[in-house]
Amino acid sequence: MATIRLKTLHGTFHVPLTSQGMIQKIRQTGGFELHKLRLFFLWSRLYYGEGHQGAFLDVGANVGTTSIPASHSPMVSEVVSIEMVPELARLLLKGIQDSDPPVPIYVNTVAAGRIQEDRTAYLHPSNCGDNRLTPSQGAWREITVPICPLDDVLSEGLGGQGPTADTAFVWVDVQGWETEVLAGAVALRQRQIPWFIELWVGLQEPEEFFEILEATWTRLIDVRQRVVRPITDARKIFKGLLDTGNPGAHTDLFLIH
Repeated sequence: MATIRLKTLHGTFHVPLTSQGMIQKIRQTGGFELHKLRLFFLWSRLYYGEGHQGAFLDVGANVGTTSIPASHSPMVSEVVSIEMVPELARLLLKGIQDSDPPVPIYVNTVAAGRIQEDRTAYLHPSNCGDNRLTPSQGAWREITVPICPLDDVLSEGLGGQGPTADTAFVWVDVQGWETEVLAGAVALRQRQIPWFIELWVGLQEPEEFFEILEATWTRLIDVRQRVVRPITDARKIFKGLLDTGNPGAHTDLFLIH
């Protein structure tokens, strides 16, 4: 896999040359969606307290565009990165080594899901940020990856190493697999910690997704509007995304207990 090394103020990233969109965004801004990460920590302080700190869990870590910048937050004591694609996990490890982060970053080469099993993953031919665990049309490369419930990953450190400190932040971007991640995180969802989770029109099992949200959290912030809304509004937000007719329509939700 041909890659490029991008050194920025927020870390060093090794990115496949095929992922030109990610490369250009990192070159232009020094990171990838860093504004969302800043909002996440801002809202975490506002809704979970100034003293809130601990391990940052990055589910769908890719090449480290969130994990490495998150390691610089004074609220983060360590980072646990979960990336299912072995090639990307190796690039993440190279980025960690080159970035020399101020806190440890542990890499787990597994996918978070509902049950422990092996499953086919589909790798996008030109966007390493769009790899999926659901069948997709086109020239996608297929590999087999291990699935493990998030609660088990954290307790056992499967595929790498789990946190030594309490998990205090959860960031999830898994291309429509979010329901499965939530279903395998029963214990973690009960903790009073902030979650940041992508909502995309390709979401699998949306009804179960909304039922889990409504049983666990009370409010949310849609990153596009930046206002607090009832957790039940996630359904309206999703419908609005569907109504655009754009197959790439998505947003991110900050979840509040």
